[in-house]
Amino acid sequence: AGRRERMKATRGRFHAMKGGIMTRWAFVLAALLTAGCGDKGEVVEDDAGDDDDDDDDSQEDSGDSGEIVYPSGDRMLLYYGHGGWEPDNFSKGVFENVDARWKDAFGWNTDHRDGWSSDLTAFRMIGLLAPTEPFGAPEVADLQAALDRGTRVIIFGDRGMCGSANITQLLIDLGVGMSFTGDAADQNQVIQTSDYSGTHPVTAPLSGSLRFKEPCHVDPTGGAAIVRDTNSNVMVAVQRPGNGGDVIVMSDFQFMDDGGYLDHEDNG
Repeated sequence: AGRRERMKATRGRFHAMKGGIMTRWAFVLAALLTAGCGDKGEVVEDDAGDDDDDDDDSQEDSGDSGEIVYPSGDRMLLYYGHGGWEPDNFSKGVFENVDARWKDAFGWNTDHRDGWSSDLTAFRMIGLLAPTEPFGAPEVADLQAALDRGTRVIIFGDRGMCGSANITQLLIDLGVGMSFTGDAADQNQVIQTSDYSGTHPVTAPLSGSLRFKEPCHVDPTGGAAIVRDTNSNVMVAVQRPGNGGDVIVMSDFQFMDDGGYLDHEDNG
């Protein structure tokens, strides 16, 4: 009986430690995905008189070509259609922790869909989970209308689609110059980064580090490179193509995955 009690206590300490680590990671990734999605009073905007005009480094460019519009929706959307990664509840693509964080911290529920709907008015953020198939003109128009309302649109990468011509075309259609380069980290490589842009409102609130597994590399042309790895490869870039919301290109979706594909220190 004494041995069983000691084993139970050990398991309890492990789960408590894992829960604390996962809560910390959920906080960091929730901040990255939602910073700037709040009401106007919650956001620190860029200073229009940025003194980095003489610096050609795109990381210090705001990536904004228009005024920000603040969304009124109260939901988040993770979309798996168009050949994207649909959660299998086994290896990767399980997002209970980030769902709970959005709900607990902000009061926002998350919808998970694999079918397209033209009515996107409820969403503050639309996350496209590693799509590979082309988006037609009506779907692009739906996303553009969402951007006009202030919704943030995030294109998440995955190693198998880093060079997708269809996603490059989608980004062009949305009016941004950013793209995936076609390159990625080596297979099974975990990239840790804490190199954030301190001047952009998406990353200015962040501290700590993020880990990505086999992430795509991002070309930030036209936007702002706001997260880099230790070799200065861009992991996350952002651009606001007009008056409205941001488009974010993110190297991988697994940094917010708690399906066990990553170990527990990587929010697994």
